[in-house]
Amino acid sequence: MLSELGKYGASFVLVTQSLAKLDAIDRNLAPTIFANSDGLTAFQVSAEDARRLTPELGGAIEVEDLVSLDDFTCYARWWDGRSRPAAFSFRVDPPPPDATDRARSIAHASAVRHGRPRDEVVEEVMRALAERSPASEPRPSIPASAGGSRNVQAEGTAADSTDRVNAAIDTPTAPASGRGNNHRTQDPSREEVHQ
Repeated sequence: MLSELGKYGASFVLVTQSLAKLDAIDRNLAPTIFANSDGLTAFQVSAEDARRLTPELGGAIEVEDLVSLDDFTCYARWWDGRSRPAAFSFRVDPPPPDATDRARSIAHASAVRHGRPRDEVVEEVMRALAERSPASEPRPSIPASAGGSRNVQAEGTAADSTDRVNAAIDTPTAPASGRGNNHRTQDPSREEVHQ
């Protein structure tokens, strides 16, 4: 299939941290990918992967070169439209630092745009729970001879469902460090929940 994609103008980028992951899918997958790729870019890899990648990069690069690459530095060998020139190295820019204020701003804008009042969400959840499992009728009393004179009621009533929903909604979730994925707005007077 990979060899046919080019006929239809398809292109894609495949990224993996280890060739062993491709081998786990199919031992013939990596050789098929290499045979049908117009470009190969390799950042720091294990010695095992480096032994397999050095011939693909043209042979002028040693295993030690690939194993010892600095962060954000790589070797590449790309098809230029006419031929496949020798491999070269380059350095990419590191990712930008986390913009915590920007993340908070995006989360707030999302909550304002897509959030709904908490009571509305609870009502909708309760309605859905009631439709799926209507309140059961109380079970009859167990006869004294069958284990005492206590009454046993059905579990899982609507009240139990309400308690579960409220507990789930009221359980605070800590956002991932440096990320603005807190699902509640910061203004308690306008508490909203993402659906």
